[in-house]
Amino acid sequence: MSASPRFLANGDTVMVVEFGDGIDLETSSRVTALATYINSLALNGINDLVPTFRSLAVHYDPRYLAFGILEETVRAALPDLKVDHHSKREWLIPTCYDPQMSPDLTEVAERCSLSIEEVINLHSQVAYHVYMIGFLPGFPYLGDLA
Repeated sequence: MSASPRFLANGDTVMVVEFGDGIDLETSSRVTALATYINSLALNGINDLVPTFRSLAVHYDPRYLAFGILEETVRAALPDLKVDHHSKREWLIPTCYDPQMSPDLTEVAERCSLSIEEVINLHSQVAYHVYMIGFLPGFPYLGDLA
């Protein structure tokens, strides 16, 4: 495992576990693994888990769970955290490149000095990693974009 994460208080009801400074698949996998682990504990007082590119925000109720206890619990789990690089779900998203349905396709091609076919190939031939789901349901933050 890489460097130890930082534990930060974000107000009196959120603990942020921050893994490094970069955005990469290893960090994302650690964030996901920690969220999965905390979920499996079913701790009384955990209200929500919010993963980001490089951290996990653990929303908790301090009436049931103290910051120090939560931090100790997470720290104790870190050495044995199971980071799964192989278990991934793949979603195939139908995409329409018809000029009537994609009015900016020509402009994108021109700005990138590519043909429309090249833009379509670059866009559709890649598997994107979803680092997190955003503030709107179904709004994914994708990584490794060209």
